[in-house]
Amino acid sequence: MSYAAQMAKSITRYDPADRAALRDFQVEYFGPHSRQCDDRYFEWLFQKNPYQDPGRPTLWLCKRDGIVLGQQASIPCLLKVGDVELTAGWGIDLMVRSEWRLKGVAPALSTAYEESAEVLLGAAMSDAAHRAFLRRGWTDRGLLPYLVRPLDPEACAQTSHAPRILTRLTPEFAARGSASAAGAILGGLTGTSLEPITTFDERVDAVWAAASRDYRALVKRDFQFLHWRFDQIPGETTYQRHYLKRRGQVVGYAVTRLEQWRGSTVARLVDYLVPRASLRVLFALVIREMNSQGVAVVFVEQLNQGAERVLRSLGCFRARAATRFIFNVRGSASPVRNVLNNTESWFINLADSDLDHEASYRPDLPICESQVPGAISH
Repeated sequence: MSYAAQMAKSITRYDPADRAALRDFQVEYFGPHSRQCDDRYFEWLFQKNPYQDPGRPTLWLCKRDGIVLGQQASIPCLLKVGDVELTAGWGIDLMVRSEWRLKGVAPALSTAYEESAEVLLGAAMSDAAHRAFLRRGWTDRGLLPYLVRPLDPEACAQTSHAPRILTRLTPEFAARGSASAAGAILGGLTGTSLEPITTFDERVDAVWAAASRDYRALVKRDFQFLHWRFDQIPGETTYQRHYLKRRGQVVGYAVTRLEQWRGSTVARLVDYLVPRASLRVLFALVIREMNSQGVAVVFVEQLNQGAERVLRSLGCFRARAATRFIFNVRGSASPVRNVLNNTESWFINLADSDLDHEASYRPDLPICESQVPGAISH
């Protein structure tokens, strides 16, 4: 038996009997206060996910003599490509013991993960993992555009390293006034408003059915996904949920997250979905709402054709991008490869993968500068 075959035989799905050995490994390599070591997070990720097969957690371990040498996890989801729904999975938390790196553990773990879905997805990974997956035939779709809307230009310059000229040319009253005016005007002209909600409900299924037609490739965002992703997630979160309503009917939603950074309150647009024709009013109303709460700056990190042009018209500017996005397609999904190879087909934001999870456990992270570090570590 070849060495690679021997290594492949050492890969198993997580079993409750592995709990103690896995926790020892995670404490050592992720830290005792990490989300990986939180039992509530583990249950949410591997038991409550509506696309997780019961009893078959998407967590693979490499073990030898009862010791965990490495792990690879995945967040299963459904990917809508045109009119087709495919099984997909976001690869996360690939980690290998330092003395076992470059010895075939990581490739064996990755192979097990790659066999779990028709489309494999990855974001915010380390340089080493990025190179390794590209060697395995994955496709690089570049960096997610990262846009900033200053509401307090002085604070924005401090928190996001924006050009100092911002503070000289755009006084705070102008930045906040334009945000308030744009939201009020666009909302009034379209008969549209934001309604705060505490949890999602079945009305978002109609939003998904209507709005998803405008996007060629995106993870399914129906009620069961959103309820799991935002309402059931454990830990201290500062998610704010809003429905976009037009004349009493829910036509879209937005999720924002407030953080404290360098003495200022900043906000990230974590997720949203709306027909393309309503992007401008949704963005304008979200920025207006964040402005009313005294937020200094709004960050929008996403891949969505045409959205950047809309955001720039509302006073946003592009900042340094940091989050890579790559994917791989297995043979059963090959008919959609041409669609996925086109960057403009994709709709991705911080609700995908685990891009905003670290902030719950590491409030000291510089979210305005480097974003969340390696979701796939090597």
